[in-house]
Amino acid sequence: MKASQAASDSTTSPPDRPTTPFRFVPTPARLIVPLSTRAPREGTDAKPPDTRLSRGDALAEHVPETAHLPLSSVAGAIVGTTRVDLLNGHRVAGVEIQVDRSAPTTTPEHAAPDETADLTAWIDRLRRAGVWAERRNSPDLLAQLHQAIRRPCDTIICNVLDAEEAVPLNGSLARAFPAELIAGVRTLARALRASRRIVAMDADAASADVSRLRRATEGDTAVRFVPLSNSYPQADPTLMLYTLLHRRLRPGRSPAEAGVILLDAAAAVAVGRVALTNEPMLDVHLAVRDVEHDRTHLVTTPVGTPLRHVLEHLGVVPAAVPRVGEALRDQTVSRDAVISGGELVVHVGYASPSFNPDPCIRCGWCVEGCPVHIHPAALLEAMQRDDMDLADDSGLHACIDCGVCSYVCPSRLPLLPGIRVLRARWAERMSSGR
Repeated sequence: MKASQAASDSTTSPPDRPTTPFRFVPTPARLIVPLSTRAPREGTDAKPPDTRLSRGDALAEHVPETAHLPLSSVAGAIVGTTRVDLLNGHRVAGVEIQVDRSAPTTTPEHAAPDETADLTAWIDRLRRAGVWAERRNSPDLLAQLHQAIRRPCDTIICNVLDAEEAVPLNGSLARAFPAELIAGVRTLARALRASRRIVAMDADAASADVSRLRRATEGDTAVRFVPLSNSYPQADPTLMLYTLLHRRLRPGRSPAEAGVILLDAAAAVAVGRVALTNEPMLDVHLAVRDVEHDRTHLVTTPVGTPLRHVLEHLGVVPAAVPRVGEALRDQTVSRDAVISGGELVVHVGYASPSFNPDPCIRCGWCVEGCPVHIHPAALLEAMQRDDMDLADDSGLHACIDCGVCSYVCPSRLPLLPGIRVLRARWAERMSSGR
């Protein structure tokens, strides 16, 4: 699946950069800004109701050292705290803000990057700028950096691949913000003293896009642009590290365990903005795929915007169930979930998978199609028999949750849902000591 240059929405951008395809979504009357990336997050205390806020003000008095500082993405007043879903599936505490539409939008002050700052100083700077990312193909950024303090990382990888041709989020970000992306990669590499700086590009990316990024390096030959055959699920961290470095990473584990900091274009741009202009992460870029109308919207929206508001603004099918991340993974999400540092790709309009499968015909397509060479049909059997030995032998712990097996199965077997049930059972038994 190749990354396309097509995008449906555009705005005017400064003359020193190409036209950005991202259109700003009008701010809703209320936002819910998450206080943390996942629950529980002890020690994060929100400011009291009725507190007046300017854009960029902190929403909490105290946060853990490993967490980002939640910032108000708008001017307004705190209504109170509530629970809210994120696009990465976590449910956390959030601060509800009544937006003050009469307040002027302030521009962050410019600040020269401190190239001598060490990793600890940069972690603190990113935390205070509200920068975080926790997506499947861009794992928890702050957690990776904290782990790198204890275990040195020699490589930075920025993933500019897009899982689907019709949803070119990373490619569009790299095209619109090359200076910020490269600044993010270089900043982290210097802080980590990483010898390798890799930007993983689609082998079929337009030469103009690659040239634009190369110019942004200003002749820094330490940054390497590595072309990859962009077939799904190449962007998965386990596959990415093995393809580029021949390093093994168990699915779901932090890339820092393999000596790598891995981030996507959106995370690199957020880091680069802090490095170049001290700009906090108050807005995020989002790709919304309207399947019914065969149309992709690339938008920018404040942190804490409900997904429902974005979909209504875009006129996307009101009754369809949204799915986040790659379409084959079939991860549904509530329309009331808020947009922040979680998943940034949303599909609306795909039909639900069939729940009336035919018997397995032993064709082996699921095994042949699996990118990590496990046995999905045997895992489904293990789930049905509640056989954890069979699950272990069939590769449960190597599954990357990509959904290719369910997609290729001619019998429409619920292979991915079965594997997810099996994984949940395994985790439950491990936690109970059985």
